[in-house]
Amino acid sequence: FGKRGIDGMLNGIRYARGFALDDSDYDPTNRTAAAATIQERLKEEEYLTGLLFYAPGQPEFHELNNTPDAALNAVPFDKLCPGAAGMEKILARYR
Repeated sequence: FGKRGIDGMLNGIRYARGFALDDSDYDPTNRTAAAATIQERLKEEEYLTGLLFYAPGQPEFHELNNTPDAALNAVPFDKLCPGAAGMEKILARYR
């Protein structure tokens, strides 16, 4: 991580915590720039996490997928598992 330092290793992977993108020109609403930044950091063996791209006005993941407000570990299994036919219908939306 060069100047960013290394906090530790997990399963053979170096990790650092608490660093924000240090590029003052970074625009999280620019999809192309966000993808390029991710690729550039991958070349340096850095794996960005968190909110890297934001599209104002677009529906977000939870709206599109109608996820529950409750934590998933609190939702009963029969509500989480749609069955084979239900899963096929869900996956068809992404084809």
